[in-house]
Amino acid sequence: MTTEPVKPMITIECKCECGASFIWECEDEFLLPYKPAHCPKCSDARNAEIEKRQAQDAADKIERLRKTLLHEIAAATPPRYQQTDVAHQGFNRAAWAKIKTWDRTDAKPWLGMVGPTGACKSRMAYLLASNYLQDTFTNDGGPSFEFVSAFEITEAVMQTFSDNAEVKHQARASLNSLRKCDLLVIDDLGKGRLTPAPAAELFALLDFRHARNRALIWTSNSTPQQIAATLPEDLGGPLAGRLLECSKIYSLK
Repeated sequence: MTTEPVKPMITIECKCECGASFIWECEDEFLLPYKPAHCPKCSDARNAEIEKRQAQDAADKIERLRKTLLHEIAAATPPRYQQTDVAHQGFNRAAWAKIKTWDRTDAKPWLGMVGPTGACKSRMAYLLASNYLQDTFTNDGGPSFEFVSAFEITEAVMQTFSDNAEVKHQARASLNSLRKCDLLVIDDLGKGRLTPAPAAELFALLDFRHARNRALIWTSNSTPQQIAATLPEDLGGPLAGRLLECSKIYSLK
């Protein structure tokens, strides 16, 4: 068995841009054209500066993503609710003190607020959604979300029957987005008596999110049982069952 002879190291003296001389050892003469231009001290300093710049770039990117999320939340929140003042005497502070601590779990991934008009349900829903989205923000960006009223869901369903192909396509895309987003807020769930098509779409929407444990915040003047009574019999019970099973429900006054 033979072994190849060990090539001697090539040692040359280099001059750093800072003026210092240093010794560089090279294993192969073909690497000589690539001799370092900086001494170890300057090289370490440059590497540290590069790492610092990369860290700052990463932090700047995260901050841009966070600002984008805040902008998107503000744009999706109705103007009246953007001005909510939790210190205002008319705000339901007692209810908010409990609701704002919502701890979403796989067993109860939804939160519902049931109460009369004037109980600040909508205001709290948008506030809670904003808090949740910011709390679940990651370095990759914020969760996807949709804010919608029950009336808007009905309108989108009706548009899926439009003779205008573009309107129909946009409506279906909107409904699909409601199903798949990370967080969905439905305001005024159960208002009005739904015709079969919107009722079926509402059930399909909740059923999709129920099966995948996707976060939902909903408000209503009615209990799940009362909502069920406004729906076709084959949909009302199952829909109420999903709301009751998945939701932590707060009854407001």
